[in-house]
Amino acid sequence: MAKEQTTTTKKDEVLTIEGKGRDGLGRNNKGTLIITGDAGSYVGESNKGKILIEGNVRGHLGLKNRGEILVKGDAGMGVGNANKGEITVKGDTGAAVGWANQDKIVVERNTGDWLGLKNRGEILVKGDAGNYVGDNNRGKIIIKGNARNDLGYGKGEITVEGTIESLHKNASGTIRAGNVKEDRGRPWTKL
Repeated sequence: MAKEQTTTTKKDEVLTIEGKGRDGLGRNNKGTLIITGDAGSYVGESNKGKILIEGNVRGHLGLKNRGEILVKGDAGMGVGNANKGEITVKGDTGAAVGWANQDKIVVERNTGDWLGLKNRGEILVKGDAGNYVGDNNRGKIIIKGNARNDLGYGKGEITVEGTIESLHKNASGTIRAGNVKEDRGRPWTKL
């Protein structure tokens, strides 16, 4: 392979590069960037184009993203911080997904704690989520599996199709669930 001249693209440009676990790939990307293998942290920062990562990626994927990002593997913590685009992770993610998210994030497996902190957009998790889901949420969060403790300290909508271990003592907004083990006297609707 010829030596790479860049790790980002201009508008209407398509570029394929090797990930090699490198950080900062696709920063200020405007075209279509395809990353083979695994990538490091801060991939797609301020992205306005399309990024496809064929492997796994470490933390802080899509910081200030305005475009589209697809990860075929797993992603670390901090996916979609201040996201205004669309991010899809086919595998699992770490904690703090969708912090200050304003658009759309999809996690097709499981995610960690602090999902949707200050979320204003839409987040869909097809697996389970950790503790503190929707803290200061004003958007919409849907979890197809289960969620752990202290869910729902916010004003938005949260739907958990499985079981919530416990609601936050100040839970508010609209909370729907298959079951809640400990509601702490906070209102919720059974699905």
